[in-house]
Amino acid sequence: MLEDIVKKSRKADIRTALDQAPKDLTKMIRHVFERLAVDPDTNKDDLNEMLGWVAYAERPLLLGELSTILKLKSLTGEPVHTLEDDLRGRYASIFILTRRDGKTTEILQREHEEHRDSENFNPTGSEPEDDLVEDDIFHSDRFTTMVQFSHASIRDYLHRERFNATIGVGIEMNDTQSHIAATCLSILCRAEHCDRYEAPNLLDYAADYFVDHLARVDRSNMRNEKKQSVSRDLLVLLRNEATMIRWLKSADQLKLIDGLFRSPRFSIFIHNWFKEKDCLDLLDSKDMVWMSEAATSIKELFRPLAIVVAKLWLKDTIANVDAQNIYNEQANVFYLAGHYQEAIDELSISIRMKEQNWYAMGSMGRVFMRAAEPLKALHWHSNAIKALPHDNNSTRSEYWRLISGLRGEELNDNEGALQASHEAILADPNDFWSMMAHIAVLNDTLRYQDVMDHLEKLEKDTPKSGEESFIVKLLLKVFIHSKIAMAAQAVGKLDSAIQIFKTTISAAERTGNLNCVACQLYQLAFAYFRFGNDEETAMNTWETVLNAKTDENAEDFWRVEHFVEETFTALSIIYYAKAAAAEKRQGDSSFWVAKLEVLSKQNRGTNRRDEVISTRECSSVLGVWYRGHGWLKEAKACFEPKILEGIAMLTDNDMGNDENGYYTLAETLLRARDIGNATAAFAAILSPLNKLKASWMKKQAGKKMATLQAERVNDVSAESANDPSATTEALVRISETPDESLTASYSALTSQPSAKAEETNPGQMYPELEAADTEDDNLKVLQGLERFVFRCDGLCRRNARDYKTLHHCEICPGSIFFCDQYIELVKTKKLSFRICDAEHKFYQIYPYDKTLDGVATVSIDGKMKPRVEWLEGLKKAWSD
Repeated sequence: MLEDIVKKSRKADIRTALDQAPKDLTKMIRHVFERLAVDPDTNKDDLNEMLGWVAYAERPLLLGELSTILKLKSLTGEPVHTLEDDLRGRYASIFILTRRDGKTTEILQREHEEHRDSENFNPTGSEPEDDLVEDDIFHSDRFTTMVQFSHASIRDYLHRERFNATIGVGIEMNDTQSHIAATCLSILCRAEHCDRYEAPNLLDYAADYFVDHLARVDRSNMRNEKKQSVSRDLLVLLRNEATMIRWLKSADQLKLIDGLFRSPRFSIFIHNWFKEKDCLDLLDSKDMVWMSEAATSIKELFRPLAIVVAKLWLKDTIANVDAQNIYNEQANVFYLAGHYQEAIDELSISIRMKEQNWYAMGSMGRVFMRAAEPLKALHWHSNAIKALPHDNNSTRSEYWRLISGLRGEELNDNEGALQASHEAILADPNDFWSMMAHIAVLNDTLRYQDVMDHLEKLEKDTPKSGEESFIVKLLLKVFIHSKIAMAAQAVGKLDSAIQIFKTTISAAERTGNLNCVACQLYQLAFAYFRFGNDEETAMNTWETVLNAKTDENAEDFWRVEHFVEETFTALSIIYYAKAAAAEKRQGDSSFWVAKLEVLSKQNRGTNRRDEVISTRECSSVLGVWYRGHGWLKEAKACFEPKILEGIAMLTDNDMGNDENGYYTLAETLLRARDIGNATAAFAAILSPLNKLKASWMKKQAGKKMATLQAERVNDVSAESANDPSATTEALVRISETPDESLTASYSALTSQPSAKAEETNPGQMYPELEAADTEDDNLKVLQGLERFVFRCDGLCRRNARDYKTLHHCEICPGSIFFCDQYIELVKTKKLSFRICDAEHKFYQIYPYDKTLDGVATVSIDGKMKPRVEWLEGLKKAWSD
């Protein structure tokens, strides 16, 4: 539109052009495309190619990558030499280029003009030399300059309007996604790609994101030739070693393995791709054998890839590496992917190949930990300690630390946990993680004075050479501030803890690590708020966190992102409380409401990267305020983003995030006072608790086994009191007790009649509960749920089996639950620390109305899945 106006020379013509300009955003975008379509200099094919890639790229594309895309489109590989000029000129209404130095097109043009003026100023009057005149204005770095749409609405427009045949400009989503996926696969499978195209040549992008594009393709609307091309390349990618190495070396390997293996998407894709008849025709006899095995076994599907990953991690070839190491690393791949039985199989082979194989034994312990089988994990970690070389103290400390966690968190053996954590420190007194574990165990067992005594000992043991104390070094390394603050408050020494935290902040400032300073400030604010009941100082400190300078390029930046999100949430609760208090005093609450509004609209903290710090939690807290004052339209706008986020999680291809989706909906709908739908969402999460409680009533083995373990540990304590050197041997001996003896005790204890489990409500999303016949089976399910349901934020330390009711705060974000005992302490302000607020409204979410079972879920092929009609109803009600 501006270009049209610039061409006008008369005021009346300019006014006419302004009057004729489209008034809404959609019409303005359409006008831009129509103008480009009639421009004879516009290459529509190139424009459509750029529109498709920028619209559906999983991250902002680099200028060099976009150049490669256009080269790939050309059969001759010819580049577009004027690409940056076109993007900043002809296509400036559509695209924006972001340089690392932040310079815009206008700034670069002004600098160019100033440069020309300075070069043309010649007091001698002689002609300037040719090489002094720079005609290329921009020259942006192809490795760092990002290309994005100038406005987010352009992508929405393209997605909605699709390809406009009349003007020849636009994109079709499925065609574009399949084109991008096929292009990425082709890049990975062509060894000559890197030789032909200079970096950044899309190889890194293809390695990281081809699966994401493939996931969004509707195969039923995909052309056969494209489908066959993808199938051929998938075969190469999964079976050709050289191709797999090129793929893995170009990708973030841990992220790749987690994304491919842990999510079922990839295996489902492969199975479905090759079920198509046109694709089956491509398979030879060897391919068919592999495909039939891969279709039924995750291990066989990924074995070729696992072997290549293992070889890369070992930085050698299979011929020059001890075979057991290959099995160890293959097991590590399966472990990271969440396929525990496959990992156990590989480690079992490695252990049989070599006696005293401490590495494989320790890995086996980790696998059983992740698989929620604590007794087996304890057995293998203990055996690994016995097999360790005498001089490997750091690993010995690590294994004792893991044993401590198993005994305390899984087996309710606090004394055993404490002894194991002490052994970890003895093995390596300078290990920060073992020190953290010891302090945590002391805190969890309510030995608050012992925590403070231990800290004082560390302070005394610090060399007087001007270096930082061991406590400060510890706090700079690990975040155990809340444990220390809790212990300090309990013994009346919170001021001492606060001073330690301030000293740590000063130490962080001396290192010049901006991210560390921001994280330490957050911890200080948390201590003031939670344990010091100093809301004002906590608020001021948290506001300092939001304004703190950070280093987004540092490796520890992810910690800052986490604490910034937590800070947004904490401040939203404080601002809400201050607004409510002002209103209660019949004062003016507008100042605090305004601060909450500003907080809710901030999509980024200071010095952010591309990742957006979500403020949706703040927005939903603001929605509670609006709703309570009758501003229903404004409240709906605040709740909508979180509700749509929950719906998106329940409608994507990843079933692993369904729990998160239901909880997001439950929490937000509760704030919106949509009690019926909120309870239906809670029911989807909470229904397994009925089954678990029935199972716990049926089988008391877990509690009785813990009692037996505690009695045996007490025997060890008595033995070690007379002979301290016997402690390590005795603890290991307990762990070596054959599983059969424990199983025998378990069988004897569970032979009595039990309650009728079938009369309870089955697990909605967790059909495996139907077959859960052991405490360990229940524990596996429990571990996936406890972060939402099976814990009380009052730190009552009771098991979920003992809860009679569960209550949820209406306002506080972050899944604040209280059991039947601690809800009364919250309401009467008798908690020794601050969490939630007695003035908030609470809802009992368990037990719930069982008639709501199945409102949010439906059984399909024996599996519980989100009910589509329910989600569509929510989406219709809450989206504009």
